[in-house]
Amino acid sequence: MKFAVGDDVGQVKVITTSRGIDTSVQTSARPKITSYFEPGRNNAIQGLQVVNCRGRPSIAVASKGGLIRVLDPSVSPLAPECEQILMRSEIPPFSPTDEANIVGFGCTNGILYACTSLGSAQFLRLGEGEVADDHITATHNFSPAEGSVATFAIHPFERLAENPCIPKAIALGGENRELEIWESSWVDGAVSWASIWKAKNVKPTKLGLEVPVWVTCIEFLPSITSPPVAPKPAPVPGRGRRWNSGVSQTPKNTYRIATGTHYSHLRLYDTSVSRRPVFSSTLSQTPILQLRLHQSTPSDPHSQLASGKEAPEVTNTLQNLHFIHTDKNGHFGLYSTHTRRSLGIYKGATGAVLSVTTAESEEGEYLVAGVGFDRYLWVYEGEERKMVSKVYAKTKGTSVVVLDVEDEVVEKKKKEKSVEDGVWDEMEELVDDGVGDERGGDRDDYTGALVKIKRKKGGIKPNDGGKKRRVD
Repeated sequence: MKFAVGDDVGQVKVITTSRGIDTSVQTSARPKITSYFEPGRNNAIQGLQVVNCRGRPSIAVASKGGLIRVLDPSVSPLAPECEQILMRSEIPPFSPTDEANIVGFGCTNGILYACTSLGSAQFLRLGEGEVADDHITATHNFSPAEGSVATFAIHPFERLAENPCIPKAIALGGENRELEIWESSWVDGAVSWASIWKAKNVKPTKLGLEVPVWVTCIEFLPSITSPPVAPKPAPVPGRGRRWNSGVSQTPKNTYRIATGTHYSHLRLYDTSVSRRPVFSSTLSQTPILQLRLHQSTPSDPHSQLASGKEAPEVTNTLQNLHFIHTDKNGHFGLYSTHTRRSLGIYKGATGAVLSVTTAESEEGEYLVAGVGFDRYLWVYEGEERKMVSKVYAKTKGTSVVVLDVEDEVVEKKKKEKSVEDGVWDEMEELVDDGVGDERGGDRDDYTGALVKIKRKKGGIKPNDGGKKRRVD
């Protein structure tokens, strides 16, 4: 297995491990770790993605402040940086000491996207040559005085018809900023973005208190496009309050989104049903850091998420969805929305897990890997969440991706005989003929000549116990 781990000092470590390796055990085999980039606190890694650049498997790296680089892991870490880096870009306004964090980073169909906490997003096309202005697909600021952005994601299933390199929709949220969906359109030969849907907060508590809003995680679920809305008949001018020109309305797309919040809420939204969540549950008592839909339970876009007959806080989803989640208390678990219960935890991690990734092996087993404060790379496999590898990475991991799920096959080479071994094999082996001293001992045994033992005449009787008899 091979993983790439980004840390808080700006380094990317390619770790090659195998099932059964546990570096906390002294007798365990050792993994291979290769480090790239010079360490520095100002360039903390905040996102990694596996991409294909210039026909090579590469790693896209997002650093604090908005620096985007594409690393070729096949190049030696001792090579010049110009050979290691295939592409480089900066999200404006860029500053190496800027406090802007990368809140959204991913790659879909060759389009690499990144967004900072200031709301500045950039979409890059991975192609030949160095990154220049013609490689930057689009940039936009999604934070027009509505507050900072804490999380950002693009719709992975649809693209803009006029420009397939632009996603059809994005979703974002943050502190005091509800979940919001923006759609792209083609206007006068350029890309234009507009907010088309915004979530509504859940109902107040029984005491009449508003539930605070702070979205920390967003994941798009598969959805289908609703049928086109039939145009309403145009009323006769002068008889109706409003006049309709009779132009057909634009088909409305439906979206399904899962979110995690700073207050440990897992919520599911369906834009075709309501602006409020159709499912809501509290997972723990601390902020959710990571939220991933487990690959073993994909969402079905053709069936409903919830019946809608009960309140979101008590209802169960009709689909059996399993979500991997982590929080600031170090909880690393698996949750079922169908039963509203925890299915178990991933044991071992002693600190907050800051990044989680999943992959499927050729045998159909699902891998789950995580890194965080305890400076270990944890790898789990199967429905039993069995730990199959544990590697000490020396630094706090902030991001992890899977490069290869299969173990490397190591061929054991036969030991070649040396010249000295050949000489010993040719020598004749001497066998003892049994001729020894008069007692039948070995003729080379000189113990009898060197050691003399005095014994009492007549010997000692067995029942005497070795003591002298008392003389009266």
